[in-house]
Parts: sequence; structure tokens; C-alpha cells
Amino acid sequence: MEDIYIYGTQSTEFGEYSVAGKSADGQGDAAEKEPIYYTDGDIAGLTLKTDIEISEITDWVNKISVKMSCDEVLYKFTIWLIMDDKGKSVDQGDQERIVKLGRKPIFLPLAHHWAIQVGEKWYEITSKDWVTRRNAINISSGNIATSGAGKFGGEVVGKSTMTDDMIGKWLNIWLSRNPRYNLLTDNCQKLAYEFMVWVTNKNYWCDHRVDAAKINTFDSEFTDSQGHGFRGFAAAKRGNAVLHLNVGGNGISSSGPLNERLMLGQFTAQAVAGPGLGVFVDTTIIDVSYSAGNLAGFHVGLNANTGIGARDGNLEAHILGFGGKIGADGIEINTPIGGVNACSLM
Repeated sequence: MEDIYIYGTQSTEFGEYSVAGKSADGQGDAAEKEPIYYTDGDIAGLTLKTDIEISEITDWVNKISVKMSCDEVLYKFTIWLIMDDKGKSVDQGDQERIVKLGRKPIFLPLAHHWAIQVGEKWYEITSKDWVTRRNAINISSGNIATSGAGKFGGEVVGKSTMTDDMIGKWLNIWLSRNPRYNLLTDNCQKLAYEFMVWVTNKNYWCDHRVDAAKINTFDSEFTDSQGHGFRGFAAAKRGNAVLHLNVGGNGISSSGPLNERLMLGQFTAQAVAGPGLGVFVDTTIIDVSYSAGNLAGFHVGLNANTGIGARDGNLEAHILGFGGKIGADGIEINTPIGGVNACSLM
């Protein structure tokens, strides 16, 4: 296994950082490296170890779309180097860890703070300087994140074999692409959603609308080769047990509060015993939805969702698609072929 350095300079609003050094063939001088501190947002050179052959790298480069920006190429190439051809971390551990999404109401039901827990560690956006609005990532441990996200118990969204070291590298890459906090685009929900997709290797379940963020998972779900095929997981943690099967894909595109979503072939069975209580079986053949966060929206499709109880901060009841819910995500009225959602002040 050899060191791979990426040559070039990436510019951010807070200066430049270099990613350069000794190439895989042993040619070239290694650049001096500065430590990486992703907890306070400092960006420095990345050194990755990989057993990917140079011929494979050449093949990857030859497949680059001419429509990609230099920044996007750098990002995709670095992530690809972290992962082997089976989509697993080359530095991963043997033990899977449960991944949970935690939310904290800021202004019900219009705004929530999001955080992701991997194992016992929470990762969330914080800001130490509201003058520059520089993004930083806070790490904490426990049932609830430092911010209070997870007060609804947290929702099991998948499992991960990524190590803390790989997570640290990914978070640095994310911060380099999203250096400044923006309420409508580069915020806690953008980090949480994109981190969830990556750390679970695209094998996740999340049924929430985005309050406001700039996210697009349509390519990874329906275009990229790794996004195709049957996926699923079974996991349980602290009173929340989930079995999820993804046959067709679950893509979302959001710009600020505007959400567009397509779900194909989704099945989820869930038992909740605190916080919350209930049993739910959600079956979606197809569902297309459009919404302005939790303010207002609609969806059309075909589903047979059935269940009753309290979960994720909502009270809900459905029988073969007919029913609704009210709570942290507003109010919804649903049928087997569609439904509507709107803001509800509780």
C-alpha cells in the first residue's frame, strides 16, 4: 500500500491549501503537511493510503465527465480513493456501527437542527465565529448531541463500517467545499444528509423533508453505478428497531426550502419503544413529492403504509395508505395515491 497525494491547490474564502506530494510511483518530493483539525474547520493537505492500482486510477480519470468542475473532480477523486472497488473503506474496521439522525426543533415545525450519530459519537455543524460564519464541526458523545439534537430519541437510518480516521478525512473534504455557513444552503441539514449518505455507503433510510439546504442525491441514487441495485439493513438501538429494503432508489433535490423527491420500491418495518411508542410498516411502490420545507407540499404515488403510534416527534396513524400525522413535521393527510402536508403550530 502506497501514499497517494493529490497535486494542486484548492482555494477557499479563507485562503488556499495545498494537496500535493510524493506520487504513487515514488517520483516527486513530498510536500510539508500541516495537521488537519476538522473540529475547528482548518483545512490542510490530505494524505491517503490506497491499494488501488495506477491502471485503475487511469481508467477512472478517463471516465470523468467534461461537465464536471475542477472542484467536483477533486472531490469525487478523493472520495473514490478512500473507497475500494466494492464501496468499502480500505481502512475500515470489522465492526459495524449504528448510524442515527437526531433533530432538535428550533421553530416548530418550520426549522430543525440536524446531527448524525455514528456509534456513540455525534457530528454536527457549529460556528465559533458568527462574524465570518465559518463552518465548523462539533463532535460529542452520549444519547443526545451537544446541541440537543436527538431529543426525539434519534432515528436509526443505517449502519457504517467507516473508521473515525476515514470520517475525519471526509469531514475535512466537506468543510473545504462548504467553508461558510449559509442558512439556506450550507448548513447543518446539508452536512447531516450528505454525511449520512456517505457514511452508510448509500444504504440508508430517511423520510424527512429538508427545511432548507442545497442537496442533490439524484445522481448517486439513479445514475451512478454504485447507486443501483438492491440495498437494505436491519438495526436496533435504544428502543428503535428498523428493517429497511431499498429496491429502486430514494433521491432528493433541494434548493433552500424547495424540495423535490422520488422514491421507488421502499419497504420499512419499524418498532419504537421509547422515546415514542408504536409499530409501523411502510411500503412505497412509487412516490413523487414537492414541498416548501414543512410549510406546504404534496405527493403522488402508490403506497400501503400501515401503523400507529408516536415516532420522530410525530403522532401518526395509517391503514393501507389512509391516515395522517401531526407533530414536528407539521400536519399530513395521506391516501394510498398521494397526500398533502402543511405547517401546524403546536
